[in-house]
Order: sequence, then structure tokens, then C-alpha cells
Amino acid sequence: MNPSMEAASILSAMKGDKLKDSPQWLTWYARVQLYATQKNVWDHCDPNTPPAERPETLKEPIEPEYPEDGSETDRIYWRDRMDIYKLRIARWEKQAKRLSDVNEYILTYLDSMHHLNLIGYHTPYDKLVYLKSRFARSTTYKEFRMKWKVFARQKPTGDIELWLQQWNSLREQAISLGINVGDANRDFLHAVKEVLPIWWQGKYQEIVIDKKVYDTRDLIESFRAMNREIGAPKVSSTTPPKGAFSTWQGHQEAKPQASQASQENLPFERRKCPCGHTHPKHRVTECWVLNEAIRPEGLKISERKLEKANELLAKDSGWKKWAEKAIAEANKRRQAETANQESFPTTFQHQKDKQQGTDQKKQEVISQRAPSLVEKSDPILKNRWILDTGSSSHVCNNRDLFVEYTPTITYLTTGDSTTEVLGRGTVKLIGRHPVKGRMEITLSDALYSPGFHTNLVSYAMLMKKGGIWCQRTNCIRDPNDRPVVCVNLWDHFNLWIFDEPGEAPPQQAYFTQRKSVKPLETKASSELWHRRLGHIDRKSMKKLTTMVF
Repeated sequence: MNPSMEAASILSAMKGDKLKDSPQWLTWYARVQLYATQKNVWDHCDPNTPPAERPETLKEPIEPEYPEDGSETDRIYWRDRMDIYKLRIARWEKQAKRLSDVNEYILTYLDSMHHLNLIGYHTPYDKLVYLKSRFARSTTYKEFRMKWKVFARQKPTGDIELWLQQWNSLREQAISLGINVGDANRDFLHAVKEVLPIWWQGKYQEIVIDKKVYDTRDLIESFRAMNREIGAPKVSSTTPPKGAFSTWQGHQEAKPQASQASQENLPFERRKCPCGHTHPKHRVTECWVLNEAIRPEGLKISERKLEKANELLAKDSGWKKWAEKAIAEANKRRQAETANQESFPTTFQHQKDKQQGTDQKKQEVISQRAPSLVEKSDPILKNRWILDTGSSSHVCNNRDLFVEYTPTITYLTTGDSTTEVLGRGTVKLIGRHPVKGRMEITLSDALYSPGFHTNLVSYAMLMKKGGIWCQRTNCIRDPNDRPVVCVNLWDHFNLWIFDEPGEAPPQQAYFTQRKSVKPLETKASSELWHRRLGHIDRKSMKKLTTMVF
């Protein structure tokens, strides 16, 4: 191969971002190392090699002078020296050319703002030593590892082809840095699940269930080919077939006219939310951007997103009026439901009789025991951890408790309502050991939902990890039957709640009420009470009805 063509092909293959700051150093350094190794001069460029151990660079040989007045023997000797000189000059020129190419490569893929700093450094070795001292740092590897961990499972947005290029490029960079990408196939399947569900189902069966070994590049190409076929269908006739193409989200028959219709031609209730949220279950009435009444306290909304939503509504007065009316009606229904939050007597005495001293002897006073209902805003229940036998996932409403966190947008279904989930990760739960006192445990794959009214520990998830709930000792025990943390039944919540360090066991709550006072109560379905009481099990729900007077 022609040397110039070889250099051009290598440069073309090694194209990437220019070195600008520290997070790019490891990737950029790996590209330079690969290029210099291809040129067979990395030993002369490696900045990690001490100067004393670095091989000496060839020096330009001196051409032997022709003996004008010399004898025939001198001329024969000169010809021998010239042969040696030609060999040495060829070796020197070859090495000098390769080092010059590396020098040019470094400058080409270094941001121009740093070029002036390299004026005093002439060799690739000197340049790399300086750049290493300037950009290399110990946290770069961790930063790139976190970047790959987040991006690998992130759903594609916008141009799918561009996203595929970025995903594969990031994977190859992670491999070059020695980062473990053993779960790359699973991460890729997780990311594209909602893009092509049918394709995902087949590959998930092969890779995860059947344990088939799949090269990640082949997996990407398979997805790219299927996406192109589905995304750009070729129709041979002018009349589209009856089952033209599926709306892959719901697998329902799609109408070509409707798929091409703009948002303006759709009914208000079928339009996407003006905030830009793409989730199919997202509605204007449940949008935290537009509906301030349901926005979690302390949650900051992007001003840019709010301005964009208002601009879209301002362009269509009819849509704006419909959205305002829908939000107002939804909030009115929520207020009506909140007004009926108490259907059982509470542990708190809502009324105090000022004449109790004079009437005490005439009235019969009974002591009643009853569970307390605490609304979602109650600070005590909101900060506690509840053991839930009906939940399939751990749920936490406090971002500060996460030791590992991955942002993601999804929804948590509770009965007939949904709550937005902003991320997932590993949570630290601080409980009470029956003997040692304070005990910290970690809950993996927990959902972060700031608007959720309490924190849930899924018993199903604990069982998968070998945890056992012993109701005889009121403890969660490990697979070796050793106690880990205490969990007790709080009667005024009628919930199993994890004890906190230094906390006394829960006591029954009592209150006095005149027998003549009619208790406040409203009717609600058992499903509604199941959600209000933090997803308690059905057995406890049934018992609760017998405990109320």
C-alpha cells in the first residue's frame, strides 16, 4: 500500500473529538497511542517512559566526503562508507517522517486554543508529557465510566441513525479504556425496547432467555436494518394495503392519512402535551409543567420548557382554552376526593368541648381504638419506610438517600392513577437492629418518585435477595436466619413500618369521644383505601374493617 494512502486511511479511521479538557484525555490519548503504534514509533513517544529508559532517536547521518586527491584504495573505502550512509539516511528519514506524522496528528486533534502552549515543545514525546500533566487526572476514568453507564440504557431520541453512531462510538471508547461492557447487549435491548417492540421481543428471547452469544456490532446492524425497513416502507402500489403499518406502541392498525396528519389537525385530547413529553400516557391534566396544583413541592421546572409550552398554546387559542378547562376540572375532582380523605374516626380529637367539666358526669365516655389515616402531605409517613407485600418495586421519594442514581423518565401505576418516576438506583435505608441498634441496608433498583406519599420496601424484591420477614420476631432476616432490621405494625397507620434507630416500639393510640357524637365517615371502595393506606395487603384491609367502631 502507498505510504500516503496508508496514513490517510489511518487518519480517517481515527477521527474523533479534539482534545479540549480533561474528560476527553483518556479517549484522545488512546487514539494517539494507537496511531503511533501503527507508525511503529510509540516507544519514542510514550510519556510514561522515563527519559533515561527511552530509546534514542536516530540522528541525521553525515554524508562522507569524496576523496578528490585520494588513491584508489581511498575511493573504494569511500564507496563502502556511502553504502552505509545510504542505509542510515533511509532509516533516519523513515523514522523522522513517522515522528512528524505523529506530531501532525497531535496538533490536528488538539483544540486550537492549546496550540500556543506547545510552541516550546518540538517532539511528540515532549508534547505528550506536557499534555499529560495538563489534562490527565485520576477521575477521568470514573467520569467516562459513569457516562457510558447512563447513556448505554438511555432511550434514543431524535435521529435514530445518529443515536446508533453515538452509542457504538461510546462503547468502543469504553472498550479502549478497559471499561467492562459485558452487559452491552442487554443495555442496548433495554434502550431500544420501545422503538421496535417486536424486534426487541425476538432478540430478548435469544440473548437473555436462550443465552445466545451475539456480537454487539451484529446486534446493532440487525436493529438498524429493521428500523430502516419499518421507518421507510416501500409500497409498490398507489393504494396502501389494509394493514399498512403498525403503530408499534400499541400494535393497532394505522391509517396512513392519520400518521401524516399534523398536530393541528388532531382533536385536542389526542394531541401531545405542549410541554414536549413523549410518553403515551402523559396527559395535560397530569403535566407538572402546566398544572402547578399537582407539582411536587420543591420540584424546579425548566423555564425554557414552560415558555415553549406557553408559546404553543398561545398560537392556538382553542387548544389553550381546552387545556385550561381540562386542568381546572381535573383539579376540582382532586379537591373533592381530598375532602373525603377521612372516612374513619381519627386518633385526634377534632373538637374540644369547653363545657366538658360540667357535662362529664352526665355523659358516658368510651375509649376507642382506631387506625389513623394520614394524608399524603403528612411529614411523618412521607419520611418513613413501609414494608409492602403488594409492590413489585422499591419506591423512594428522597433523592438524598440514593447512593447510585440513573436519571430516567417513566411512570409508576398505583390503582387507576399514575405517578411520574424521575430515576432509579440504589437507596440507603437506615433502620434498627434488634441488638446492635443502628443498621444500614441498601435497596437496589429502587424508583425515585418525589411526588410519592411515602417510601416503599417491596417484600417481593427482598425475597429475591433471600430476605425473610419473620412476624414472630418482627424482623427482616437474612438467608442465614440472622436478624437484620426491625419492622413493626403501627396500629394508628395499620402498616408495617421499619423502625428508626433509637425509636421505641409503636404503641396503641387512644382517644376519648362522647358516645352521642356521630363519627365522620364517607364511603369508598376497597381499592381506593388500598392505595390511600400505602398498598397494604388484603388481609390487613379486612382486619381493619373490624377494628373500627
